[in-house]
Amino acid sequence: MAPPLATEAHPVATDAPPLAAEAHPVEFSEDTELREPTLVDGSDQTSTVALMDLGWTFQLHSSPTSSKVIYLDFNGHTTTGTSWNNRTMGSSFYSPAYDIDGNPAIFNNEELSRIQQTWQRVAADFAPFDVNVTTQAPPTDWLIKSNSTDSNYGIRAVITGYGPSSSTAGGIAIANSFNATSDTPCFIYNKSLAGVAEAVSHEVGHSLGLSHDGTSSSTYYYGHGSGETSWAPIMGSSYTKNVTTWDNGTYFGSTNGAASANYSRGPNDMAVISTYNGFGYQLDQIGNDPSSAAALTVAGGVVSQFGRIETSLDSDFYSFQLLGSGNVNLKFDPYCYRAYVDRDGLWGGSNLVYTAPVSDANSGTAYADSGSNLDLAVGLYSSSGSLLGSFNDAGLATTLAWSNLAAGTYYVKLDGVGVGNPTTSPANGYSDYGSVGNYLITGTITNALGSGTPLSTTTALAPSSSTPKDVISPSGKAAIPAAAPRDSLTGIASGSATSMAFQSDPLLDPRFAATVLGSAAPGFPAAKVDNLQEGLITDRAATTLLGAVSEPSRSPFAGDLQTVLGALGLATERATAAQPTWALA
Repeated sequence: MAPPLATEAHPVATDAPPLAAEAHPVEFSEDTELREPTLVDGSDQTSTVALMDLGWTFQLHSSPTSSKVIYLDFNGHTTTGTSWNNRTMGSSFYSPAYDIDGNPAIFNNEELSRIQQTWQRVAADFAPFDVNVTTQAPPTDWLIKSNSTDSNYGIRAVITGYGPSSSTAGGIAIANSFNATSDTPCFIYNKSLAGVAEAVSHEVGHSLGLSHDGTSSSTYYYGHGSGETSWAPIMGSSYTKNVTTWDNGTYFGSTNGAASANYSRGPNDMAVISTYNGFGYQLDQIGNDPSSAAALTVAGGVVSQFGRIETSLDSDFYSFQLLGSGNVNLKFDPYCYRAYVDRDGLWGGSNLVYTAPVSDANSGTAYADSGSNLDLAVGLYSSSGSLLGSFNDAGLATTLAWSNLAAGTYYVKLDGVGVGNPTTSPANGYSDYGSVGNYLITGTITNALGSGTPLSTTTALAPSSSTPKDVISPSGKAAIPAAAPRDSLTGIASGSATSMAFQSDPLLDPRFAATVLGSAAPGFPAAKVDNLQEGLITDRAATTLLGAVSEPSRSPFAGDLQTVLGALGLATERATAAQPTWALA
């Protein structure tokens, strides 16, 4: 049985009901050192940039087919029937909606923009895992593990100004509560963009079974370095660093590197997340060597390819073919996101899929200041598999430029890498352990054989006039009208913008190719199509490849093994009690 954390544990009142499903005693993690100064309003902070039309703020999903959810609740919540409801908080208490301007009745544009970017940052932290980070309120039973056979459950992260320890803490959670038999939230009390986002991932991390990353002198490790490659662990205090990742206790002076770490489950954060909470990693859909490479999506010489590195063992290989001598100019960018927008506002509805580089709220930096978990390195290989060149720019994004490349077949390899040596004294940089997440490949290749469907499509992401009223928040907190923001890729107003809408790329989902194109992709089982909604097709040129797909197969295997088994086609179906009816629009 795991001993309590002396610096953070709170006694549980005798009348507090136990969490029957927890494998450990109820343990509160009060994160007092994560607290920001109280803000009267948001005027002292850099204004943020909306990712998309503000009308979709509360309809965002990172992985809508996943059966586990992390719900970012900015709308206000009444907590009852949980271990929080002790003699201090009472049998029921209300946490008001997120508010930075002193007007609790209205979400202003800045609040909505911060909610969108908070979602993006938290989704980036959990991108490798088969879990859906969402701002849309799920049915309550999706936040409760009602019994051992219930496969649809998750955690509510309440972003508010009031809750347990709200006068002293930046956030608070109950360890190992992700599998709780009641709707047991974690609470976040910060207000700034980084303060909220980092605290959400930190508190959800506690609910998933992670303890603090600290040093002998501090419960929380604040990280090291400066600029784009500054680093801190998510389970430390990561507010002021750009690269924030899950950790395995190997930085110099770590107190979370022994078998006793993470409540006696060992120091490997990602293994704990993917082993003990009912979900593993996302399936690895791109081959790890030239023989299993996916064709790079090239249309008219323009490259647009979204992908994901799931673990430190993963690398993604793409191929392209030059019909004659050509020039290659590509950018590999980890500052990106993919949002599934639930258009009808009903849980399980159809979606638009929108992918783009993240908005940069502070143009004074040479890099996007949204933070990233992934540092990319790229290799260019010949048709025989010989390495022609390696590319690893000083920052997290990487470019590949090569002129007069001869006709033939070539491969590019993407890999998550580290920099420096975090094990030395003083520590610097980070290892490749937590260098995982989403990436976007853009650029041009001249004289390239085209492959795939053009991914730049006209997509109506939202009404083109103003933010809808009375449909924004389930709490009843309204949104003031707002003009549609500019698309971060094109500068065109949303609603008629040409944007990266990866609606049906068969290279990203080989099961989709097997279903729609009629031939199974190598090593992947064909998906079944039933009970699903089709969305509006907005690009006629892509009609033959668009359609609805079923919930992807999910493997019960934990850890890095899942990636290997998925690539070999050995993953098994996992039945769900209430299969969602998501579709690619």
